[in-house]
Amino acid sequence: MIKQITYLTFLDALLAGDKLLCQSIVKNLVDNKIPVETIYFDLFQKVMYRIGTMWEKNQISIPVEHHATQIIDELISVTLNASQKEEGNGKRCIISCVDKEYHLLGAKMVSYIFELNGWDTIFLGASTPPKTLVNYVMEKDPHVVGLSNNFHLNFLRLLETIELIKQARPNQQIYLGGQAIGQVADKLPKEHEGVKIFHSIMDLNKHLKEISLQTA
Repeated sequence: MIKQITYLTFLDALLAGDKLLCQSIVKNLVDNKIPVETIYFDLFQKVMYRIGTMWEKNQISIPVEHHATQIIDELISVTLNASQKEEGNGKRCIISCVDKEYHLLGAKMVSYIFELNGWDTIFLGASTPPKTLVNYVMEKDPHVVGLSNNFHLNFLRLLETIELIKQARPNQQIYLGGQAIGQVADKLPKEHEGVKIFHSIMDLNKHLKEISLQTA
């Protein structure tokens, strides 16, 4: 658990564009052996959700939101490089944002969580068209496809992507996450097997470690 004062100081530094202070805060957490999944969830994810809400309410400008995003993007890579990865487990995942979803940091952190747990991870980034994604899934044959959806306006695109993947690969495991998932979870189709929703990076990390224990 990261202290509230650390979260608030980091948030203020991000909004002020103070990259050096943000770097110092994260370095201190890493030096104190705070697990990367804790940094991702208790700091980065919560801060991103807060900044996203502020942007939606016009409480901050687009340049401020973009600068904060770029700072966190750099820090995500720093924490990964400072972390110890599990031995490769032979499993592969593809992580992508749904079509017209351009906020990719959550999906990027998810891809790193898979990587830290020993998965061969393919991160496609923002806004992958459904048919293109399905073709790539067919080519790469992943154990899991992870889809990120941060805005409720993209919900129909999320549904389309799930439907196309399941038509092509009925047994494909699909993991869903993102800020908007909690708002639309009850609207997702119930008939598809193997579609799982994760509301936080911590939940995903716990799930992946349970899988690792089951297959050990």
